[in-house]
Order: sequence, then structure tokens, then C-alpha cells
Amino acid sequence: MDDDGARELIDRILAAGDRIRDDLRTVCDGLDLTDAQIGLLWRLAREPDGLTSRALADRLGCDASTVTSLVDRLERHGVVVRSPHPRDRRAKLVQLTPTGCELRDRADAWCRDASSVAALPPADRRTLADLLNRVLDPAGTGRAAGGGDRR
Repeated sequence: MDDDGARELIDRILAAGDRIRDDLRTVCDGLDLTDAQIGLLWRLAREPDGLTSRALADRLGCDASTVTSLVDRLERHGVVVRSPHPRDRRAKLVQLTPTGCELRDRADAWCRDASSVAALPPADRRTLADLLNRVLDPAGTGRAAGGGDRR
């Protein structure tokens, strides 16, 4: 370990992210989804009414054009659908299909029962979440560095 442990800690965080992405890929078995598509689904799964492409882009930390491409591919997989926004006729909502909801349910079960963090006691999970929030928002602004859930 180097003097302050920062390098090893970053190595561990990256390795944990790799493991989680690999596990999520297994949860989405048979769909051949990319990390970016899985990231979009993960964020969309917490939004029962769906999100606009702009909102998804903000959460992913990318351009709306990138989200359009991701959504196009996910639509071809039958996982999401675009529907008219109820209050803004210029916008479309991206929503999970029944297949997408099934994936969400599988991801939730994995997260609860089989993920690498599921084995941690609740107090340790809260501590880890607090520490990661401090890493993502060192200024304590309540907003993650770089605009949110960047991947």
C-alpha cells in the first residue's frame, strides 16, 4: 500500500465496479447488453413513470444523442418503449416494457440476495454508502461530482 492508500483504494473501487457490472450482465443473461445499456436500465428501473431522454442523459452524464442510440437498441431488445409525455407533447418518455420490468425484478432480487454488497451487514452498507457519497460529492453540495451517476 502506498503512503496514504489512495491508489489501492481506487483499485478496489474499480474492481468492485467491474464485479458489479459482470454480475448485472449475468442478470440480463441472453440479451447481450452493453455496460451503457445496463446502466440506463438500472437508472430507469427506479422510475415507474419513465424518464425523458434528457433526464436519462443527465443521470448517465452523457449527451442526449447517446441516450437516443441506447434507447433505440433497448427498444429492439423489447426492454423499453417510448411513449408520449403526458404534459409535454414535444417529449417522449422512456419506459420499461413487461420484459424490462422482469429484468428490473431480477436485478432487485440479485441486489437483495446475491450481490457482493448483500452479504454486508446493514450498518456496513450504510457506512459504505456514506463514504462513497463523500467521494462523489467532496464539497458536500448534495450533488454527485460530474453531474450525477456517471459511468
